Amino acid sequence: MPASRSASSLVDDELSDALIGRLASAAGILLRHAGAYSVLIRSDLDAARLVLRRRVTALLVLCVSLLLALQVACGALLGATWNTPARLWVVGGLLAVLLLCAVWGWWRLQALGAANERAGSSHTAREWSKDRALLGELIARLRSEAPTP
Repeated sequence: MPASRSASSLVDDELSDALIGRLASAAGILLRHAGAYSVLIRSDLDAARLVLRRRVTALLVLCVSLLLALQVACGALLGATWNTPARLWVVGGLLAVLLLCAVWGWWRLQALGAANERAGSSHTAREWSKDRALLGELIARLRSEAPTP
């Protein structure tokens, strides 16, 4: 075997060993990141569950309040305006109160939705974008340091 051939083989073995070492360390880093992402995903799911619970609670309160208000309004309407000329004013007042309750409930639901949107991206998405930028820099550095054939 020529001397140049054995020197080339040694360089290839050294490069293979270095590549395997880098792959092993990269695998460890990837496993740690996967664990960290699972924690972030759980955190995002907990936050989403809290927001969903608040929205559902607000919606239920809105629906039950509107139903009870409608029943009371009907009873008051029947009782107060049975034989009076002011029944149109009573109907208008009850309608205004019910509409104000509905508008308040709608406003509250919209405020909860806007608060969720204002929170921006999730923790997982922010960390993923940071990691992509870091990986891009690392790959660029490795390419610039890599020996050219």
